[in-house]
Amino acid sequence: MAAPRISPHITRLAICELLGQWRRHEINEVMVLEWADIHVNLPDARYLDEESDGSIAHEVLLLLSCLDLHLVTADDVPCYLALLATPPGEFRQGWQQFAACVGAIDLAARRHALAGHPLYQISQEDQAP
Repeated sequence: MAAPRISPHITRLAICELLGQWRRHEINEVMVLEWADIHVNLPDARYLDEESDGSIAHEVLLLLSCLDLHLVTADDVPCYLALLATPPGEFRQGWQQFAACVGAIDLAARRHALAGHPLYQISQEDQAP
């Protein structure tokens, strides 16, 4: 697996490519987290989709940079790709649809499935009966 390239000019397309690689198992969740963390913290980062409501690219990077805390897996890529496909000027609508998509995830089942995974570090105390 090759690490994705780092660039200060962050586009939705670059994030979509990263997510596609993850979905195809060309890279793993650790590489996604590290790439997002590096990009979201670049001092000269430029989000080419910046709008008055914000940048979808930036919001996605923020979420991916802590994917371990939010239990994000490659199964969630379609939700993220749909958000990244939000047309200009429709930030809020795209965000609402994204929230509904991720809100439908069964987090109890996800916690159970990820128990013991070293990245997600879910302890037995986190497991609800």
